[in-house]
Amino acid sequence: MASSSRALRGLSARAFSTSAAVAEEVVASTPAAASAATTQTPPPSSLAQDNVFTPRAERKLLQTRRLTPVGSRRRRAAILSGSRIPFEQLPYQCFQEARKVLIQHREEKVKDIETERQKIARLKAQSVEPQNEQRQQHRINSMERYLDQLKIHADINDPMVKRRFEDGKGDMDKPIYRYLADKKWRQYDRMIIMQRITQMNVVPDVLPSIDPILNVDLSFGPRNVQPGEFVDSRVSEVPAHLNIQPYDKGERYVSIAIVNPDVPNVEADAFDYRCHFLASNIKISPTQTSVSLAKLNDDQVILPWLPAYTQKGLAYSRMSIFVLEQKDGQVLDAKALSQRYEHDDFILRSFVDRHVLKPVGVNLFRSRHDEGTAGVMQRAGIPGGHVEFKRKKIEPLPYKKLPGSRYRTTIQYGKHKKRQGAAIRKATLVIAKMASSVEMTVNPKDTQNYQGDETKDAEVTVWDTESDISKNPKQTSWFVIFASALANFSDGYQNNLSSHTNVVFSHTLGKAYTSTIQTRISNALLVGAVIGIIILGYTCDIWSRRGGLWVTSSLVVIGSLLSTLVFQVESQGVSDMMWYMTIARGITGVGVGGEYPPSAAAALEGSNEHYDHIRGPIQVLTSTLMATSAAPICTAVYLISLTASNNNLRIAFHAIYAISVFLPLFVAFLRFRMRDGVLFRRNNFKTKKSPPYLLVLKRYGWRLLGTSAAFFLYDFINFPNGIMSSVIINNVVKGKDVRQTAIWQFILALLAVPGPIVGSWLCNRIGRRWTGIAGWSGYIILGFVIGGCYTLLTENAIAAFVVLYGLMQCFGHMGPGATIGLMSVELYPTAVRGMSYGISAAFGKAGAAVGTQVFTPIRDAAGPASTFYLLGGLSVLGAAIYYILPEGRDIDLAAEDESFNIYLRSEGFGKEEDRAGSE
Repeated sequence: MASSSRALRGLSARAFSTSAAVAEEVVASTPAAASAATTQTPPPSSLAQDNVFTPRAERKLLQTRRLTPVGSRRRRAAILSGSRIPFEQLPYQCFQEARKVLIQHREEKVKDIETERQKIARLKAQSVEPQNEQRQQHRINSMERYLDQLKIHADINDPMVKRRFEDGKGDMDKPIYRYLADKKWRQYDRMIIMQRITQMNVVPDVLPSIDPILNVDLSFGPRNVQPGEFVDSRVSEVPAHLNIQPYDKGERYVSIAIVNPDVPNVEADAFDYRCHFLASNIKISPTQTSVSLAKLNDDQVILPWLPAYTQKGLAYSRMSIFVLEQKDGQVLDAKALSQRYEHDDFILRSFVDRHVLKPVGVNLFRSRHDEGTAGVMQRAGIPGGHVEFKRKKIEPLPYKKLPGSRYRTTIQYGKHKKRQGAAIRKATLVIAKMASSVEMTVNPKDTQNYQGDETKDAEVTVWDTESDISKNPKQTSWFVIFASALANFSDGYQNNLSSHTNVVFSHTLGKAYTSTIQTRISNALLVGAVIGIIILGYTCDIWSRRGGLWVTSSLVVIGSLLSTLVFQVESQGVSDMMWYMTIARGITGVGVGGEYPPSAAAALEGSNEHYDHIRGPIQVLTSTLMATSAAPICTAVYLISLTASNNNLRIAFHAIYAISVFLPLFVAFLRFRMRDGVLFRRNNFKTKKSPPYLLVLKRYGWRLLGTSAAFFLYDFINFPNGIMSSVIINNVVKGKDVRQTAIWQFILALLAVPGPIVGSWLCNRIGRRWTGIAGWSGYIILGFVIGGCYTLLTENAIAAFVVLYGLMQCFGHMGPGATIGLMSVELYPTAVRGMSYGISAAFGKAGAAVGTQVFTPIRDAAGPASTFYLLGGLSVLGAAIYYILPEGRDIDLAAEDESFNIYLRSEGFGKEEDRAGSE
């Protein structure tokens, strides 16, 4: 490649020099010469793809030879009027110098190709035991795929190759042309067909899913049909012609099925399936692509062609064309299958599952009733050509009388009460009791007819505003608390995945997994969390605590599932794989961050209803303890997976990420029983057009600044140390054994678990503020101790290093980790609790992102001990901020809400609503 770079440097010096041949061509390109060289449109017999440059000639070429021109009209006109110098012999010196560089690059790749071929030949010549034959074949297949990639790299920059491909003259037996064709197809045509079958619900109506890898072009005679296009019934009366283009080498057998899922079934008031064509054992290859359905043999056709038709009154029929690859080149018995299957009631899913077929290509056209439909049906012997379908008008059902928040509950008195006796009286007492204990609205017009006379018929309509009013309030509160706890466990599990992800990618990708990529993936979760925190912090105050949690759980599931499949896109390149992982972790981050404000506010309000004296410990145990305990469990799953798979990092990666998919599903299930607390139902801004955030900032601005700064400092310290703990230990452990590193990580994560337990006990004993200061003090002492003794500990006493490191993490989780979230929800009124917590937590995630971004550069520039000195120094500032924060242990949440409402009224907020209500 050194010679290639020298040639490129010399290329710039000669970029604009020309040879004598260039001067001659300049003379020949004068206007007079050009006009003299201009020729007329060639006769039809000599029409070609590269010599037509008028619209009339292009149409004639398409009609007579069914060919489309290549390139632009200007290019074709220049070719026709020029000297027709071969492309590779163009006289421009710059062009020829560039070709020399590309030729030299190709020669280097050819050497690599020859080396790889020799390796494959040696491997094939080796004799192996029978139990190792499959492994050897798998290795040979991998090497052959790599050989094809080398061939592609050798020709990818060749201008002759690109020209032949653009002119439609490429040899599809060569990997480079298959690669270019596949790339071009995926950039447009594949996207079009996927959009059509998704928009028109072909998937999942006909098949549950499909990932096309073949291009399927459809035509009827000389007419090409675009995906989803309407085709006249007289045109589709004859069998279609398909052009099936594979992009992999080798021959294969495929089956072709054309299915209509829009066959009306009047008796069942539904739609059935009809197969219009079915054939198998059709051989295709990159160069053998043309398939005429009318010319297939009898041993290939299972169900012959049935014209596409749509009876009168129906909108249209979706004629879905599927190409199904037969497994391992198996041959199906078409004659036997023709006895088993019929055109009507054909289920393609069953056919695919029974014969182990793989859907690899798809196309679609539509048919609607036209003036030729009756004749087509008559000629094909199809009855019902003059039948017209009409939609039956369905009368609306009577109003549903079911209990619940969406339906009316009707209680009748009078003769019904006489007939039902004690049951009605008991129901009346229950309704009266519920109306006094929960929010219910009784229509006064329905009650004015009831005079207490059992013989007088009357009807009372009760509108139930809470669907779970009959539940035990304490039980409902515990459901809210438990759902929040499990959600925090799921979020903590997601945060700890980053540490193991760094280890897996560092070992599997090597130097390609740079510190920049490592930081980017870690920050993706944090940036997404900031977005989720801000959005859900606002919406959970305006609408509901529980409403947005469904969205966040869905995002966590989607992001986790995408992350689990990251190795499936490794074939696209490490760069694309890492960006895919970044996006997936960002989606997860939005869901994880969105969980924090509504979960924290709902847990505090739920515990305040019946367990106000221990609301602090409950909040710490359901948030910090759950998030902290997720770390050792995540590490344990990772360690068990490594042990069971003999240190297979990919299996361990899939195991830990697969569990992260199921955790939010359990959280979503628990939220069926969740409801908003009494505090929120009584104090919110649901009915206000514009919440008074300026007044809120005026009253609670200093508190908000304090909690935001404390959150920022804690996450700036805690997140980088948690995420990068695997990197630190991996550098300390001798030999960098992944299993030994995981064991030390597990011990380190386990040492942090007692911190939240102690913090939950101290927050009621000595208060939230002093508990936080105690934790910051532990950070200060241990940070400077570990930083000062780092070399001694890591070289001679790795166990002592891990214990001190874990103890430092324990102090952090005991102090600010246990109390900062609690104080961020306790110090604010219910109406703005979610938003205030969201702002504080958003600053925390911003601190985590900044800390993660600067952690690696600081460690690389100043040494690993410097990060612990920085930790100890920032902890001094954190303790000072905690000292000026108000104590939340003695705050009465209901009294704080009442004080906040009085303050708003004193500032003039809400007086307009009061005057409107009095009028």
